[in-house]
Amino acid sequence: MPYILGIDTGGTNTDGVIIDCESKKALHTAKAPTTKENLVTGIKECIDNIGISDYSKVKLVSLSTTLATNAVVEGKTRAAGLLIIGCAPDGKLPVHQFFELRGAVDIKGNVTEELDLEQCRNNIKSFKGKVEAVAVSGFASVRNPELELKVKEMVKELLGVPVVCGHELSNVLGFYERTVTAALNAQLIPIIKEIIDAVKKALSEKNIAAPLFIVKGDGTLMSTAVAEERPVETILSGPAASVVGAAFLSGRIKDGIVFDMGGTTSDIAIMENGAIKVKKEGATVGGWRTRVKAGDIYTYGAGGDSYLLFERPDKILVGPGRVIPLCVAGEAYPELEEELCERRKNMSYQNTEFQNCDCFIMTSAPCPEPDSTEKAIIDLLKEKPRSFISLTKELKSIYIIHTLKHLVSTGVIALSSLTPTDVLHLSGELCLWNKNVSGAGVRVLSETFGVSSDVLVSKAKEAVIEKLSMICVNSIASYEGKTLDFEGSPEAQFLLKRVFDKTGARYLKTELFLSKPVIGIGAPAEKWIKKAADKLHGKFILPKHADVASAAGAAAGQIIEIMEALIRPGNDDAGYALFLPWERKVLYDFDEALSYASFSMKSRLKEKMEKAGCRDYKLLETCEHTEADTNSGKVYIETKLQSAAMGSPSWD
Repeated sequence: MPYILGIDTGGTNTDGVIIDCESKKALHTAKAPTTKENLVTGIKECIDNIGISDYSKVKLVSLSTTLATNAVVEGKTRAAGLLIIGCAPDGKLPVHQFFELRGAVDIKGNVTEELDLEQCRNNIKSFKGKVEAVAVSGFASVRNPELELKVKEMVKELLGVPVVCGHELSNVLGFYERTVTAALNAQLIPIIKEIIDAVKKALSEKNIAAPLFIVKGDGTLMSTAVAEERPVETILSGPAASVVGAAFLSGRIKDGIVFDMGGTTSDIAIMENGAIKVKKEGATVGGWRTRVKAGDIYTYGAGGDSYLLFERPDKILVGPGRVIPLCVAGEAYPELEEELCERRKNMSYQNTEFQNCDCFIMTSAPCPEPDSTEKAIIDLLKEKPRSFISLTKELKSIYIIHTLKHLVSTGVIALSSLTPTDVLHLSGELCLWNKNVSGAGVRVLSETFGVSSDVLVSKAKEAVIEKLSMICVNSIASYEGKTLDFEGSPEAQFLLKRVFDKTGARYLKTELFLSKPVIGIGAPAEKWIKKAADKLHGKFILPKHADVASAAGAAAGQIIEIMEALIRPGNDDAGYALFLPWERKVLYDFDEALSYASFSMKSRLKEKMEKAGCRDYKLLETCEHTEADTNSGKVYIETKLQSAAMGSPSWD
């Protein structure tokens, strides 16, 4: 009985699942903490927890990960160089080291200015020892990549570092987005290699010799060889794998709202006919507009570990920041309960960016050259974790907020506070960690506001459910092409208040009804997402193994490669200009151009699928002709030819 092992390395946990290839069912699942300082440890622990006795049955391993996405969002990518052919596109670029090279291609694919080879060599040599990879991007390179390819060969010859061109990552016009995509890709090459090496090492130590595949942002798979060339395509890998996993685990259900709630974020996608829409314009990650093909997934900073900010008992903000839940921190530091209890009395509520229930914990991250305030805070936290109140009293100042924010943002100290996970512990729906510390945190706030702890817990619970309900409505509206500004519209606020709070509805009650089921996945799905679905009168479905849906999606993925060719009338209507992803060619007979394009793309697809680890695949081809009506009859405009290959990964 052959197995597929699916692994998902998230920001908090590493999930694993074993799928039986014959029955297509998930047999074993497991979780382990993600060990960012050494990924091998967390992956090995996850595999151990799965508990299979014969690893030789594992014939294929598939990985989804949020680590590349997180690197972009957090600005923790590697040093890379960028070579721009022609003038730089308008807009900020994600790299500091770049050069503009002389040379130009027009929108029809004609080379209007040749490269200055001496300038190219000098600029490339200046990168030596300063970058780990290089990106090359030129205007209109999707119409003719000739200049990009020449520069790429020079980089390989002079530097010997990985180099990828913009036209190799996207065949869509959009010079700025393609340049950003190429630059981010270069920055991620060393990172994805480290991730892949860590997974391979963990598999080797378990004597698992199966091939390894990576989930792309559109939910399909690629081999490690392809991933190391095009790591930018793993952006949004985790959310995409979740949607594929939801479709796989929910069986016959093909239409629905896939709602994945994790520790940091909630991801929502609309599934139709067992699939989600792919964003044609490309994904936006960390504020960067890219040309990366990714699923149409809506991400919000609302998860199980989201920071709950109590502005008033009836106004509680959920997220977007993530903190350590007090109950989790209390498991490692039970003294936090006494810390909160001792310091809570006779303290007026501080309307600052930190709350009286907030606590701070030392991490292992260094703090180079701390100033006197930083040193005082670090010395106190080295003794034991402290609450915000405690630190202000010990240092006899509340003017430490900026310093605390800086130490938290740099990872020197960690912030712990009340979260939706604490709320579940206090309502009795969850019992995994130290409930007493959560209770102490709530009592600090209850005394501050002059209300009971039960009232605060109830209000917090309502706030979380309302937040999740609202992001569900927002996602559906976005999917249908509408942008809803709930906060900026008093009219919308009035109606929505009647949806979520019926106590003041004397004459008007409003309701929202979901017409499709909500498929909940992620560890908190049954506890939180079901309540949001109920609020919106929607059917809730919890698939078996919903807590490891991303790992299941990784294991259930397919390999899909798509290529497009464009045929247009040649210059002065002489012959036909054929635009392929790797070349521009002029042919004088239309049928010859069409045949050449079809044969070339099928040959390239064969190479790509075999490189991706798939030898048993289907080929599909579509052809679309465009003509315009004129007074003298129809005039030929262009022909688009698309070839696609789809199949499952090979085991050997």
